[in-house]
Amino acid sequence: MNPVSSWLGANRVLVTFVHGLAFFAMGLAIALEARRPSKLKLVQSLWLLAAFAFLQGLAQWAEMFLLIQRQVDPVGGHAALETIPVLLFPLSALFLIEFGVISIVSAGSCRWRLQWAPLALLSLWLVAIIQAVYSLCGLGMGWLWAADVWARYTLFLPGCILSAIALLLHSRSFREMKLPQIANYCIGAAVAFGVTAVLSGLIVAPDPCHEAPFLNESAFLAAVGLPVHIFRAAASASIACSVVSILQVFEIEQKRQIEAATEQRFLVQQEALESQRRAREAVERWSTQLEDMLNTITVAIGRLPELTEVLDIALRKVLELTRLEMGWVFLVDEEAKELTLCTHRGLSCRLARGLDRLRFDEGLAGRVASSGEPIVVENVAEDPRLTRSVVKDEGLRFHASVPLKSKGAILGIMSLASCEAHTFSDQEVALLVAIGQQIGMAIENARLYEQAQRVAVLEERDRLGRELHDGLAQVVGYLLMQSRAAAAMLAAGQTERAHTQLLEMQRVAKDAYGEVREAILGLRTTISPGAGLLHTLEEYLSGYSRQSGICARLVIDEGAPLELAPSAEIQLLRIIQEALTNVRRHAHAKHAWVRIGLEGEQASITVEDDGRGFEPVQPGQPRRHFGLQTMKERAQGVGGSLRVLSKPGQGTRVVVRLPISRRNGG
Repeated sequence: MNPVSSWLGANRVLVTFVHGLAFFAMGLAIALEARRPSKLKLVQSLWLLAAFAFLQGLAQWAEMFLLIQRQVDPVGGHAALETIPVLLFPLSALFLIEFGVISIVSAGSCRWRLQWAPLALLSLWLVAIIQAVYSLCGLGMGWLWAADVWARYTLFLPGCILSAIALLLHSRSFREMKLPQIANYCIGAAVAFGVTAVLSGLIVAPDPCHEAPFLNESAFLAAVGLPVHIFRAAASASIACSVVSILQVFEIEQKRQIEAATEQRFLVQQEALESQRRAREAVERWSTQLEDMLNTITVAIGRLPELTEVLDIALRKVLELTRLEMGWVFLVDEEAKELTLCTHRGLSCRLARGLDRLRFDEGLAGRVASSGEPIVVENVAEDPRLTRSVVKDEGLRFHASVPLKSKGAILGIMSLASCEAHTFSDQEVALLVAIGQQIGMAIENARLYEQAQRVAVLEERDRLGRELHDGLAQVVGYLLMQSRAAAAMLAAGQTERAHTQLLEMQRVAKDAYGEVREAILGLRTTISPGAGLLHTLEEYLSGYSRQSGICARLVIDEGAPLELAPSAEIQLLRIIQEALTNVRRHAHAKHAWVRIGLEGEQASITVEDDGRGFEPVQPGQPRRHFGLQTMKERAQGVGGSLRVLSKPGQGTRVVVRLPISRRNGG
């Protein structure tokens, strides 16, 4: 036996520990990442792979404890420890088989008959064990060997092969999704499963009572010169690394969703601008009153106020133009197939309650929602399509409803009515339809704006939640350890040392409390279209000052309005929060300032303090300020830049430059 083989044989406990650790780490990584919502087909079966990994890890560690026990007591009975890995191994293999079957079926490459494979293989294993038990040579625990060997042949070997096939099939899907790196990881995992199928599924322990099979651990050692356990551990580590790398697809998918939402919102804005241009050209032939109405709606859409405000402004101007006294706007609820009343003018309370909700195909507005075409009725009392008596009881005579569309989809209905006789020309109806398209763009724009902000906020809350969880876990662990030490001191009569220990624990708990309150303040701070970034900053600085004891002020240079893209506003808010967190943690400052100004075509934002400062990292030195690096990445992600200026004893300045957003076509 060569020296390497001898060393590995002597350190088989370590090899077994690494073997189990690789599987357990893989299971933990899958359990953490697979919680994210995803539309990927592979996610349907990942929990089975996690269960396999956890059980395999436990089986290997049970084997490790058995090896340790045998070293301590070579002649003692270890029946309980020998039974645990033998039972865990086939159970984990069953989860692996189920993972392979479900993954292959979800890839659309096999019929439903494959779903019977786990039951068939389990039955085969049980039959093999029963037959082996009857043929044993009087060995009391010989069934353990038979159970382990046949589990490898009938369960683990097919499970590895099915999983390898499943991963190869899903690699094609990832290539179609233009994710070649994830596809390569799938291929790597498939190859590792194939190697594991040979090493753990075909190479078994020698037969304790008959002549050993040709493929067994002793024959492998004689042929290769190294024990098979080291190769099994290496293959398991390869599987774990490949699977953990595949899990990157969840983060890639989330980034793509955010990018798609942002791009869709941009396209809607571009389409809205184009629609505004065409509408402006059409209404130039109309009177000054028509131009005033369209300009008012355009300004309301460009400012991105609350959706209800946009709809209310549009409805008011349309009523002024048409000289009608009543109007209301429905929004479409696709899931419920209903229209819900959003805003109205001139309606009595009774009529507003009666029109609170309409089903599709109910009334004139419901029929417009179904057909997508405007409806004008000059005599409501004689029209059978008006099914609700509250409309007729109100004394309405004229009624018109037009759809509010965006990219062909109906998002709402605008209805106009009058108790007096009225008529609409074809030009007026066409103008109302054009206005309805602009209002539809506004509805879509507002919804996409809220969606992009909601996704960004959720991502930030997830990141802050992880940081808060990690920090609290460390603090709680530290306090637990220190409290035990203090209790031991009190028991030993060392009251002064215990008192000092408790004071230190009090300081740590106070710092942790401050961290939690600051994190909660950051989580609660979001930017809404109605409030805007500056108002949000003022509220945040006020709360920050109360919690930290540092006087923080917002300073805005004269003539420096902060016009940024919504994504840039969100990232800027997080940069300012991170910078002020660093001030509280490290600067020992009494004052902090957030200054906003203009430098050419860029907005300049500076976070400054009067603290003790620090020596910035020089090029070539190792980076330790991960928070500063995160802030730089945030600024660069929205087309900006970030610099940190500091000297010991002279405070710190974080300077952010971001491109100014040109809204309203400016």
